[in-house]
Amino acid sequence: NATIVSGTIWKDTDGRAVHAHGAGVLLPHAHPDGQATGRYFMVGTTQKLPLPYGPKGEPAWISQGINLYSSPDLAAWTFEGEILANTSITTPLPPGEPGFYRIERPKLLYNALTDR
Repeated sequence: NATIVSGTIWKDTDGRAVHAHGAGVLLPHAHPDGQATGRYFMVGTTQKLPLPYGPKGEPAWISQGINLYSSPDLAAWTFEGEILANTSITTPLPPGEPGFYRIERPKLLYNALTDR
C-alpha cells in the first residue's frame, strides 16, 4: 500500500528526488521498447538549471533533458534513465538564442502499428 504525501519531495525507488517536471503518464500497455509489462510510464523534464540568456545575463531556466520513470502502481516510481538530452537536438538555433533548447511538457506515445 503506497501513499503520496502532498507538500513533500517525491522520491523514486532509490530514494532520489523525482525529476519529471511537466510530466505525462502512459497507461500500462507496453514498454517503449515494445515489451508488454503492465507498468505505467512517466516522462518529464529534468531539473531546470539557470543559464545566462539576456543582454544583462538574466537567467533562462532550461531543462537538460527528458527523464523516464516506470511504476506498477502510480506511487512507487523507478528511474529508467534520461531518454533525450538537450544537447542531442541538432536543429539550428535562430541568431541570438542561447545554446540550449527549452523543453516543456514532453509526451510519450504508444504506436499500435509497431507495438512500441
